[in-house]
Amino acid sequence: GRAGRMQPLAAGSSHGIDHAPVRLSEHLLACRLRKEASIATDTLFRAAQGRAGSGDVQAADVAAALFAAGKAANDAGDFAVAEKMFQSGFLVMPRLNHLFSLANMQLKLGKPHAALEVYRRVLDARSGAPGPDSHS
Repeated sequence: GRAGRMQPLAAGSSHGIDHAPVRLSEHLLACRLRKEASIATDTLFRAAQGRAGSGDVQAADVAAALFAAGKAANDAGDFAVAEKMFQSGFLVMPRLNHLFSLANMQLKLGKPHAALEVYRRVLDARSGAPGPDSHS
């Protein structure tokens, strides 16, 4: 009779497995990734500090060449190289187009937390909001 029949599972049941530790682990990982992204973006901004608005023609040429190399790498599907080119371009001459492109590459590389942090900085810069290192 009934001994061989399987009993239906209760609604929301997953064979009695508690998924709370997995969800907690995923949450902690997401928090760590957000924190790492924030630290990395802060570091990038500090490294580029003081270069914005620089009238250095040579730096502008180097930044433009790095941006072009980043675009070419993106077009070729080499998102890791493109990411480095846009980041380097920003370090040489901080411009929003470098940051926006950097964030796009981070998304393509599966780094959504890093991309979100950079997008936030772009929006802050566009709105005139002070950044985390601002002393105003």
